[in-house]
Amino acid sequence: MKNELMIIESVDKRLQQKRSETVFPLSPTHRKELRELRNNNLGNLRTRLRLIRNEKLQDYKDKYAKEIAKTVETNLKTLNELNNEWDGIKKQLINSLRKHKEKFDKYNENKIIGVNTLGWGCDALKFLDRDNELEEIKRTYYFKDKLKYSEQIAKDEFDAKYKEAFNKVDKMIDAIQERYEEAINFGDLEIVKELYYSMKNSDKLFKQIENMKV
Repeated sequence: MKNELMIIESVDKRLQQKRSETVFPLSPTHRKELRELRNNNLGNLRTRLRLIRNEKLQDYKDKYAKEIAKTVETNLKTLNELNNEWDGIKKQLINSLRKHKEKFDKYNENKIIGVNTLGWGCDALKFLDRDNELEEIKRTYYFKDKLKYSEQIAKDEFDAKYKEAFNKVDKMIDAIQERYEEAINFGDLEIVKELYYSMKNSDKLFKQIENMKV
């Protein structure tokens, strides 16, 4: 990767230099052909990088399948804890409302106390008068898609370890694209040629990524 970055830095400096007599305007047709050639090569690089990343991610899933499954099971226990907590909260809520209602009814036997309410929470006592509707309130936590959740755990862990490496290559490809466009605009065919072959000779770079152990 260092060699490719050195090429990009060298090209960047040369693009900032005064244009020499070897530079000449390119026709619209010539520019179009060069851009199509660039886009095809860059597209191939991006596709190859994406395929390698997908392969490495799958390798990671396979290698750490047991650990990921344990993480899922641990979080399932947390869901069960949340469900149990909710059951306890609901019982406490109902008991508190009942005590409050009993006290209110005792001191309002002559119906002389007025009540202003706003919203469900403030009028929750009414549920106690309708066959204990509060008892029927259900709230259950669950994973909508356990497999998808497992894959997300694997992806998050993989990205935490290897995302930066793939981002460096992706940024390098972006830099080649930017310098290539500048060289076309300047009409500098020597730089265009150099960048073209740097893309064609990127096998060593991709071999490094392909050989990366997860």
